[in-house]
Amino acid sequence: KFALKFLAGRDGQGVDFANVKNEVETSMEAEGHPNVNPIIDAFVEKGRFVIVNEYASGGSLKDWLEKNKGKAPTIEKAVEITRGILRGLTHLHANNIVHRDLKPDNILLQGETPRISDFGTSRVMNDLSRSNTPGGSPFYMSPESFLMIKKPCVDIWSVGVIFYQLLSGNYP
Repeated sequence: KFALKFLAGRDGQGVDFANVKNEVETSMEAEGHPNVNPIIDAFVEKGRFVIVNEYASGGSLKDWLEKNKGKAPTIEKAVEITRGILRGLTHLHANNIVHRDLKPDNILLQGETPRISDFGTSRVMNDLSRSNTPGGSPFYMSPESFLMIKKPCVDIWSVGVIFYQLLSGNYP
């Protein structure tokens, strides 16, 4: 099974192919770990860019949280999910990739296994430690994100927010 992600530009007419290309390339570089959702293919169909990912049968962590009254049913489950996210993140950082938009919407569940997905704002780390644009979702963004710094610490902050949410059902 697979999932399709259809992308259109902000004006509804076109797609920013540079951003889509970045997402696809970063997704492909990030593959090879059970806690990273793999990309299968990417192509243009009828003027829309389509990204094909492996289907995650458990939906998103956001959906899972909604089904569980906003938080993990146990502390052990919160720790288990967070460990999986951190394992995937370790893989990304070892491959010089900073996700920059970790949030429950971008964590998919393949059975009980959390998988990092959606690399639209990811950046490959290099000697330059800044980005041209801030990336992320405000509730999960680190102070460094707002300064457009692209270092692993921005992802670690986001995982801390997710863990807090798993434990308490609230944002810090």
